[in-house]
Amino acid sequence: MAGTQEPVQLLIVDDSDEDAELLLRELRRSGIEVRAHRVQTASDLQTALADPWDIVICDSSMTQLDVRDVLHAVRAVSADLPFIVVSGSASAEAVVELMRAGANDYLLAGSLLRLGPAVAREVREGREGAERRRAERRHARADESFRRIVEASPDLILVHREGRIVYASPIALERLGGKDPAAIDGTLLSAIVVSSDPHGRPDAARGSAPPSPVEQRWRCLDGSTMPVHVVQCDVTFEGSQGTAVIAHDIGERHDFAAAMVEMDRVAAIGVLAAGLGHEINNPLAYILANLEFIATEVDVLIGELPQEARRRLEPGLADLSQALADTSQGAHRVRTIIADLRSFSRNDETRTLVDVRQLLDASARMAAVQIRQRATVVKQYADDVSQVLASDARLGQVFLNLVINAAQSLADGGEPDRNRIELSVHDEGEFVHVEVADTGCGIAADVLPQIFEPFFTTKAAGHGTGLGLGICRRIVTQLGGEIRVSSKVGVGTRVLVRIPRAADRPENEAVL
Repeated sequence: MAGTQEPVQLLIVDDSDEDAELLLRELRRSGIEVRAHRVQTASDLQTALADPWDIVICDSSMTQLDVRDVLHAVRAVSADLPFIVVSGSASAEAVVELMRAGANDYLLAGSLLRLGPAVAREVREGREGAERRRAERRHARADESFRRIVEASPDLILVHREGRIVYASPIALERLGGKDPAAIDGTLLSAIVVSSDPHGRPDAARGSAPPSPVEQRWRCLDGSTMPVHVVQCDVTFEGSQGTAVIAHDIGERHDFAAAMVEMDRVAAIGVLAAGLGHEINNPLAYILANLEFIATEVDVLIGELPQEARRRLEPGLADLSQALADTSQGAHRVRTIIADLRSFSRNDETRTLVDVRQLLDASARMAAVQIRQRATVVKQYADDVSQVLASDARLGQVFLNLVINAAQSLADGGEPDRNRIELSVHDEGEFVHVEVADTGCGIAADVLPQIFEPFFTTKAAGHGTGLGLGICRRIVTQLGGEIRVSSKVGVGTRVLVRIPRAADRPENEAVL
């Protein structure tokens, strides 16, 4: 091959030294430098084919080998290795047969002027084809590596060319709501990107990657949207340039932020409730003292009335006494509510001896508004229940959450006489068992394992952050206990909280 710096690796299949030398002289005359090796037996051919060659030239009339067998052996090793047949004479049928079988060219031994150009052409095309196939294999390996990395990524990854999506990772396809790739392929990226951070690049289809993630909102196939952080980079995908859009779903972060706002609001309400409780307690003490004084003085005045006057005034006096008694009972109820509020709003983590029955009763009173129109509370408390070592505010938070969850599992405007919330407490071994059960809608079996995950909720939007049960489990676990949930759809849910008895806790474990 004239001008080439790399010699042609030539395999000659011929049983004639003279014919082989004739081929080499003609190639040298054409300016082609070759490194040649000649074989003439089937075993030598198989051995030689283990080495790399640029081209094979085979004589068509040998005593030990048939040219068709040689061509078959070469094609078994490589479908692309150039193969030229040289023959003293050949019929048109033989030429057509060999060309159909995979030969690249056919030359007559008596006219080898075409040998040099034919070899140069076939070697050049063979090398170009080999390089192209190597590039294709590299691209295929790169594509396969890209796909493996992408499919293992938790992020949503799209590849687009000129704004049209040509690939969606499995997680992107799932989150966007597609059943198969055809649902996304060819879609304009602008149809998915609803909005973008005005301080970043507004259109994710414009080419180069932004210096930092851009916040966008993507539209799913069902019409819903999700917030994402997006970065981009140029990639070679399936042999062509494209742009990879890598999106991280930040919906959970938004949920967390909203939950933190809600928790801050609840904490603020707790501080307010504690302050109000303190402020209300002072005048309430005067009210209770004065009610007691009035009741005593009324009894004294009634006792000093003549019998006839008492008989005449008896209906009114009875109503007055009842009104005083009712007022006193209401004031004491207010005091109980304030005590419950102050207990639940305290931010004190100090552990003290706690009677869980009192905390459970307080939780039921706090949730009375949720319960009253939905269910009847049934209590089953053992007479002798051990105390536990806990923060009454934190453990009260657990019970209040469980009681409210039980109430909310029952439909509004239902039949309170038929629906029940059962509260039970008893000792079992080294633990105090507290159960909160309801006859509500229940939880599906496939959902049950997820109920303790942060932000997971089965409630309607705006009715829960999905943090309650996770926080409950953390509080109970810190006390050395555990929480279990069993449920059946249409039957109800039962939550068991097991807390170590105070007698079984080390004395030095007094503060969390």
